[in-house]
Amino acid sequence: MSKNKFVESLEKVTVGVMSPAVLEKVAQTVNSEVAKRKNYIKIPNVKGLSPQEAGKILESYGFEYSSSLTVPGSRLANKKADQIITIRPHSGLVVSPDTHIKLYYADEQIIERSKEIEVEEEEAKQRHHQQREAVAKEVNGFSKKILKKLPFKK
Repeated sequence: MSKNKFVESLEKVTVGVMSPAVLEKVAQTVNSEVAKRKNYIKIPNVKGLSPQEAGKILESYGFEYSSSLTVPGSRLANKKADQIITIRPHSGLVVSPDTHIKLYYADEQIIERSKEIEVEEEEAKQRHHQQREAVAKEVNGFSKKILKKLPFKK
């Protein structure tokens, strides 16, 4: 819903309920917020760029930024080193020009550790699956033994 339509619908709903002084105050507040946001800027998408390239782009928009290494994790196993992985706040948001942007990237060591973590997680999944299959076999075998001992008629 556009800002104008919102204000119009607000006016229709509140005309009979609010006094003119209250309506004027609401209109002033809405207009103040709209005016304040006229200078807001959309955060560009710099994912996949090097920290230096991303920094230049953000500076061209007037943003201050910082970049730092991210924490290893299996989600990074297939990423490339020295490329922006995460942006905070997210790209595409419309924010005040004085918003500080945080860029996160991974170096070779983090990528390698992330690959190790991915292998460890996959091995853990397989062990878990094997344990579940072993328990299921044991329960199935136990159930068959009990059924043989019970005097059920066929």
